[in-house]
Amino acid sequence: LKTKPPLFGRWKESLFCVNKDGLLQQLKIGEPKKIARTFHLSRFQILDYSTIINKRFCFALINRDKEPTIFQASSEEEFEKWLEIFNRFSNMMSTHLDMEVFTLGAIASNTEGIIVAVNQEACRITGYSQDELIGQNVKIIVPPVLASIHDELISRYLRTRDKR
Repeated sequence: LKTKPPLFGRWKESLFCVNKDGLLQQLKIGEPKKIARTFHLSRFQILDYSTIINKRFCFALINRDKEPTIFQASSEEEFEKWLEIFNRFSNMMSTHLDMEVFTLGAIASNTEGIIVAVNQEACRITGYSQDELIGQNVKIIVPPVLASIHDELISRYLRTRDKR
């Protein structure tokens, strides 16, 4: 699997194994007996993330207390196998993003800047309802000085991965 931080990190190849108790362990490359990270799968929502980041075979582990960890399988077969494994250990498998796991206002958009999910706190902060936000360009909540260049900022980031 490849894995990356949620926003601006780069994809990195990683080795993972799952034990019978539902612990997903990320092993250190070159040192397979050393564990880099452990995820208790029963504590996470598993989400098909492919449409959110516009990459095939992606899913995320989402925990209320931390940012999501995003994974990408190399094939549809590998993707289906991992989802099957995760589904075994989590009763929170989902094909939609449950934004209510985030305690702060949260808005998710796809690579075109279209809002795909929001939580109630984000609605309270922005003054818009979920129905009013979902499907709209994120520019409707961006300060006017940035709204005019927001699409270009997204395009540049997708081309260059430059975070500025």
